[in-house]
Amino acid sequence: MIKYISNLQDISKNDATIVGGKGASLGEMIGAGFLVPPGFVITTDAFRSFMESGGLGKKIEGLIGEIEKDEIKSVERIAEEIATLIARAAVSNEVVEEIELAYQGLEGGLVAVRSSATTEDGSESAWAGQLESYLNITHESLLENVKKCWGSLFSPRALAYRLEKGAVGDIAVAVVVQKMVKSEAAGTAFSVHPVSQDPDLMVVEAVRGLGDAVVSGRATPDSYVIRKSDLHIISKNVQQAEAVLSDKEIQELSDLILKIENHYGFPCDIEWALEKEKFYILQSRPITTLDHKFIRQFRKFFTREIPLIAMEYWHQGEFQGLPELLEGATRFNPLFVRNQNGQTGVYYDMNNPETALQPLFDFFVEKPEKFNKFVEEFKAYQSELDDLIDNFKPNSSVRLSKTIATVWAYLPIWVQLGSSKNVNPEFSKKSLELRDLFQKYEYQAAQLLCDTIKERHPELEEYVDVISFNEVESDTIPGLEELKERKKSFIYFEGKVIAGVNLKEFQEKFSVKLNEDLATIGELDHQLLYEKKMMLMAKRHTNIFEASLRVQSWSEALSKELGFGYQTIVINSEGEYYVDIESENKIDGILRSKESKDALDYINKMYDLRKKILKEMKEGNTDLNAKFSKLFTYFFLARRVAENIFEKSDPEEQKVIESWRSDETLFEPLDLFYENHPQEESKEVWSVIFYDNHLRVIDKKLSWKSELDTPEQIKGSTAFPGMVTGRVVIVRNKSDLSRIKDGDIMISAMTSPDYVMALRKAAAFITDEGGITSHAAISARELKKPCIIGTKVATQILKDGDLVEVDADNGIVRILNN
Repeated sequence: MIKYISNLQDISKNDATIVGGKGASLGEMIGAGFLVPPGFVITTDAFRSFMESGGLGKKIEGLIGEIEKDEIKSVERIAEEIATLIARAAVSNEVVEEIELAYQGLEGGLVAVRSSATTEDGSESAWAGQLESYLNITHESLLENVKKCWGSLFSPRALAYRLEKGAVGDIAVAVVVQKMVKSEAAGTAFSVHPVSQDPDLMVVEAVRGLGDAVVSGRATPDSYVIRKSDLHIISKNVQQAEAVLSDKEIQELSDLILKIENHYGFPCDIEWALEKEKFYILQSRPITTLDHKFIRQFRKFFTREIPLIAMEYWHQGEFQGLPELLEGATRFNPLFVRNQNGQTGVYYDMNNPETALQPLFDFFVEKPEKFNKFVEEFKAYQSELDDLIDNFKPNSSVRLSKTIATVWAYLPIWVQLGSSKNVNPEFSKKSLELRDLFQKYEYQAAQLLCDTIKERHPELEEYVDVISFNEVESDTIPGLEELKERKKSFIYFEGKVIAGVNLKEFQEKFSVKLNEDLATIGELDHQLLYEKKMMLMAKRHTNIFEASLRVQSWSEALSKELGFGYQTIVINSEGEYYVDIESENKIDGILRSKESKDALDYINKMYDLRKKILKEMKEGNTDLNAKFSKLFTYFFLARRVAENIFEKSDPEEQKVIESWRSDETLFEPLDLFYENHPQEESKEVWSVIFYDNHLRVIDKKLSWKSELDTPEQIKGSTAFPGMVTGRVVIVRNKSDLSRIKDGDIMISAMTSPDYVMALRKAAAFITDEGGITSHAAISARELKKPCIIGTKVATQILKDGDLVEVDADNGIVRILNN
């Protein structure tokens, strides 16, 4: 009998063929009296019905037969074709109606949607982590996520796993749908210590909030070791000031883990969640390989104030034009997040092999002759741009849009080669020159194109910064309501404008993580920045918005007034204002040549600008960043010059200077702006940086000491014991894996199933993140290789070629020679 839905309370461990391994395990635990979130399972019958409709299954089977087993590109290509087929296929009305009825039985609300394969959670071959799960799913997106669970059976990762295990036969996927637990804490547990294999010890790992970060290795959890015989807590490795779980909660959970192990009769790997003093069991399976889904990591690069038109040609140049130049070696995938203040964060996808940075450098190593060819091409386009901009006419706007996008394809080449110390010095020098020449076009082209929109659509003048040029040319400008949403905030991602969603929803829907704490791509080298000689200019409370204004004031605006501005500025979340000493000495020399009349002139300009800003604010103009920045500039100049000349000034001049220095209304426009636009800080730790002609915001507090600390050893947790000596190879993304040779020491932030071939070659591996349930730890135990996890800093401190001793018995990496 065909059955599309089964309630969890009606399921036992014998139903795996119809509800998959995860569904069978959850039903079994409910029957045994354990607390499990309520839910239902969309059965494998529903999956097979979906696959049979329109011959979908046969088409997919044919595509799988075309895979070249050891060629990852072949697997990825087939997976992409299958994903397209599944996305276009419809679910039958009968299945949809049964899913809807079952969901109503949960009384609405958010749900977790989790894949449950028929071969999952077995004692020999585990599909755990190969398929996908989705949390905090709404009613509206339920069916979409069910299809995504079905489709995850054919993801690149799952296809590779099937081929490796020889499981290419009849595998079906059920889907578990459960009410979301609003957990205060969550994590994993092993009923047998997975490192020491001691059967009398169990391990609990815990984080605050949802526990998926533990399983994936994205977070380093608290770790507690408990003796089974008396539930005595032997050790606690706590990551924050306070432990996630109290001793009482640890022992209560440990008792629950013991009961689950006794019920099944074998060591278990358990996922749990704590809500309102109750422990819920989310999953239990035999201890075997865990994994995490592939999430694209987007690192924040910098923050700018740019219109949508600029984002559009920026993306076209780097995503489409760059791979044409580099013959498919790589492309960049900029992601733009614009906030309500008009500031746009620019992020780059760096853990995807198709958008990796290293292939760009490799291209010019293999084909150095291309560099000069690109230089000549760029200069030709530069001349064309000069002509278009200098003699711009509205009817040439299409040509300007296409030309700036074409030219932009060269920019990442100049940026990366100009920022690296490891390329041909001539290439680096020339790249820096060309990058500097390019700066003027970036904003001029955008301004001219925005002006074109104003001329064609004067009624939309207020919204020109949120309209794309393609929308204008194709006559598809959105309605006023959509434009208003964009004004509040929007995301520009892979050629699409996404408005009306928050960052959390966006990241879940597109399987991405916006990570601002990771090192930026080649443009910003923290080591180079730290090598700058900096001085503490001031210390006062500030926020990111005001810090950005001051940075712009002391760099660009100051340069316009004096002909020179600070070359490096850093303002951090502690209110520390740093500037480079070299610039300070030059600016101080310029200001010391100023006289009393200059100070009074700056004071007058300051009050005139203050009056103008207040007037514009009353008229409703909120685009005042440039004027605020200039106000800071006049204040800076007036203060510095006044300090130099005060003693030499006559009494009347001194009175004027003293009066404005005590004037608390000077920054009234900024106070008024804050009243109408409250600044809600989303980050506790940050730095606003002006360096190498770019403004950026990062999630790190940069400050200066006499020199950088260089520790002789790094500490972490043991995932598998052993001791070995070897040379370091840093793996920052999958494109680096081919560099791993037999006997190397592999260093990475974390690992995934894509790393397995490299892990087999490495003598040992070290990670920044993860606990004993992370992929790296599980792999180390399977391969019986020394492994240290959770170092937090290994990828930052160690460098390629360093000679290190990995003492995994004690969780220590000793640097022998660097």
